[in-house]
Formats: sequence, structure tokens, C-alpha cells
Amino acid sequence: MKDFKKYSVVLMLFGLLLLLAGFIIIKTTGLKILFSDIALLVFFFTLITLTSLAIFFRGQSREPASQTLHTLFSVSLKFLLELILTLIWLIVLKKTLTALVIMFFLIYLAFSSFLLIVVLITLKNRSL
Repeated sequence: MKDFKKYSVVLMLFGLLLLLAGFIIIKTTGLKILFSDIALLVFFFTLITLTSLAIFFRGQSREPASQTLHTLFSVSLKFLLELILTLIWLIVLKKTLTALVIMFFLIYLAFSSFLLIVVLITLKNRSL
């Protein structure tokens, strides 16, 4: 549980860093992106990644067979929740400007990379 708390704080700081970077990019360039769009996406991606981390670290305290199942479920749930978020963002909210779509997938890439790095670091440090 100690690792979950540590990576949760790191995730929150990572989200704040993305918000700050988005704010600076909006102010220094002439992009037609609202800061509320960035904040909304960062919030939901943070929530999805935090859920995946909770499931993953819960599985790390179980027996080895359950660890694999929890890891698989964590990554699969993250993928499905992000797919639903993508459908809502692009189809329901009709956020289809090129800059918004690129921003969405850059934030998606950032949070997916974060989860991948955390999982790999944790599995590297675990003895089998």
C-alpha cells in the first residue's frame, strides 16, 4: 500500500504539471483551446489512471496467480475506460478540432506512459 500512496502523489503532481504546461501553451500560442477542456481531460485521465493503479497495487499484495490477473484487469479496465472517454469526447461532445484531438491523444499518451512506467518499475523490483 505504501507504493500506491507514493505513486498516487506522483500522479497528482504529474497531473498538475500537465495543467501548468497546458496553461502556458494556451497563453503563449494562439490556439483555440479552452483551459477547461484541458482541465477536464486531465481530471478524467487522472481518475482512470488512479483506479488502474489501485487495482494493480491491490493485486501485488496477493499470491502470484492473482497478481497476474489483477495486472491484466487493471490494464484492460484502463483501456476500456479511456475508450469510453474517447467516444464521449469525440462523438458526444463533438470536440473534433484538430488541436483538440491532438491534445486529447497527447494527454492519453502521457498518462498511458505513466502507468506503463509504474507497472514496469514495480514488476522489476518484485521477486518472483
